[in-house]
Formats: sequence, C-alpha cells, structure tokens
Amino acid sequence: MDKKDKKEKREIIVGHHYKLISKLGKGAFGEIYKCIHIKQNKLYAVKLENRKGKYPQLSYEYKLYNYLHEKDKFKDFGIPKVYYFNKEGNYNVMVMDMLGKSLEDLN
Repeated sequence: MDKKDKKEKREIIVGHHYKLISKLGKGAFGEIYKCIHIKQNKLYAVKLENRKGKYPQLSYEYKLYNYLHEKDKFKDFGIPKVYYFNKEGNYNVMVMDMLGKSLEDLN
C-alpha cells in the first residue's frame, strides 16, 4: 500500500450541517460542490469562494437571491433558495438548492 492509499479522505463540513460530497464544477470566482444535509439527508449545492480573491462576488449573489425570493412572483423561475451563507476560514460559503445541469453542461 502506498502513501496515497494510507491517507484518509477528510470530511469537510460547512455550516455545521452540510457535508461536501463531490465537486460539481469550477468557475471564475470559486468552486461548486454537491453536499448533503447531515440530519435531513437532503442534497444541496455549495459554492466556495476564496475571500482573498481579487473580486469576491458571493456576498452579492447571496443578497440577490434573497431579494428575488422576497418577491413571491420570482419563486418559480429556477432561482435557487439559499439556506446558509457565512465566512468560514479563508472562504465565503453559500449553500443553496441544487437545480440541475449548469449552463455549461446544457451547451
């Protein structure tokens, strides 16, 4: 068994309830992962953005999603609901609905 096999895969938990499962993609401002709520066993998407990045955008995206969900007429237009947003270590973290394929996948 080599050193790679001996390494344990470290579980990453964000927001005390969401365990990262697998990477879904990477964009200009961060990475997106599939995650699961530990107690509810429900799947979500989580965006991680390095807080030290040149142009952090995740807090603006969080505010926009919340604003759009305050207006009931936008709730059925494929806009994800955000369940958690905070700073954790060097990252801004946002947990939201996982809607389906990305625009890149649909291309």
